[in-house]
Amino acid sequence: MNMIGHIKDVFGPVDMPFVSIQLDTNIKQVDFDFSSQSLFTKMKKSRKK
Repeated sequence: MNMIGHIKDVFGPVDMPFVSIQLDTNIKQVDFDFSSQSLFTKMKKSRKK
C-alpha cells in the first residue's frame, strides 16, 4: 500500500485513474485511454479560454 501513497504524493488529486490502472490490469488500457482523453480535453478547453 506504500506504492499507492507514493502515487498520491506524486500525482495529487489526479492519482485515482493511475491507481485503478495498477489495480485492474484487465481494463488498464481502457482506463488509461479514458483518463488521458479527458485530461487532453480539459487541457484543450482551458487553453481556449
